[in-house]
Amino acid sequence: MVDMKTINNQLNQARVGSRPSSSVARDSAAESARPEVPSVAGTQVTVTDTVNMLRQIEEQIAKVPVMDNERVVALRESIRNGTFKIDPRKTAEKLLAFA
Repeated sequence: MVDMKTINNQLNQARVGSRPSSSVARDSAAESARPEVPSVAGTQVTVTDTVNMLRQIEEQIAKVPVMDNERVVALRESIRNGTFKIDPRKTAEKLLAFA
């Protein structure tokens, strides 16, 4: 359970602490002119299923290696064996894509 009053207090403290004093005075005057929103004890904030799913996907992506080790091993072996073939047309197309 998340207490919205605590979050609002923390945000206000962070906001006041990060500004020069002249803007703090201006903000204080502006805040006093705004109607106060009452906090409700026991207010809960729930995270939607979509957010939970996105977190799980993010965790799974973080586990995927940047490099395909099996492909690297296969390429290394084909270079060692002399069976690695370079396709000049494909190489040229890839180089032109960067131009």
